[in-house]
Amino acid sequence: MRLLLVISMLLIPIALKSTCIVIIRINDKVYIASDSRRRITKNTSKGIRITYDTITKVHEMNKCVIAIAGHFDKQLYEMATSSLRQISVFDKAVKAFEENMKISYSGLMSSEKIHNRNSYLGYLNNRLGSVAFITFINGQPMLEILDFLLEEDKLGKPKIKCSKRKCDDRQTLEVLGESFHIDQLSDAQYDMLYNRFISQPDLLAAEFVSLEAGYHKESIAKPIDRFLLTNHGFQMLSPKRRTNIKNPYRY
Repeated sequence: MRLLLVISMLLIPIALKSTCIVIIRINDKVYIASDSRRRITKNTSKGIRITYDTITKVHEMNKCVIAIAGHFDKQLYEMATSSLRQISVFDKAVKAFEENMKISYSGLMSSEKIHNRNSYLGYLNNRLGSVAFITFINGQPMLEILDFLLEEDKLGKPKIKCSKRKCDDRQTLEVLGESFHIDQLSDAQYDMLYNRFISQPDLLAAEFVSLEAGYHKESIAKPIDRFLLTNHGFQMLSPKRRTNIKNPYRY
C-alpha cells in the first residue's frame, strides 16, 4: 500500500539522467530533497569536455520555491526567476515562464539540430527539462510542475510541448529527473521505507534520491539537500554549504 502517496512520473518520457528531485506534500507541508551534481558539457577544439559542479537545485524567489531539473538548466533558472520577479500573481508568472521557455527551447533546439545533431536526436521525443513551482495561497500549498518535451512538426522543425502536473492531492509524491528505480519499488519495499522515515518525510525524500544516485553515480551525487516549505516560510534542513547564490548555473 502506498499510503495515498501518488507517484505521477510513469507516463512521461524520461531523458534526464543527471538530476533527481523528490517532492513530498503531506497536508500543509512540502518536503523537498535534491541531489547536487551538475554535469557541464563543452565543445572544445580538443573535443567534448565534461566537468562537474556542486550546486543547489532548489531556490526561493518572491515567496515561491522553484526546483529545476533538465538540459539547459541555466535558461530554466533565469526564465523562472525572471517571471517570478516581474509578475506577482502565481498562475500568471508560471504561464509567462511556460511561454518564454518554449521560445527559448525552440531556438536552442534549432541550433542543436544544425550544430550538434547527435545531441539533438537524444533530446528528440524526450523530456528536455522540468521545473516545479511551489507557493502557498490561502494557507495551502500550490504545486505545479512543467515538463518540456521536444517533438518535430510535419516539416521536421523542432516543436516544444509543455505538459503540466497540477498536484492538488493533500498527500502526493512527485519526482523531477531520474525516477526509474523509484518507480520500480514494490509496495513492500515502499512501505518499509515509509515506516522507517514516517516521522521525517524529508529523510524519506532523501532516501529516494539516494536510491537513484546509487544507480547513476556519475550524474546524480551527494550531498543531498533537504528543504521544508510551510505557510510560515522556507528552510533548508540539511547542513548549509557555500554555493554561488548569485548565479548557481554558471558555466
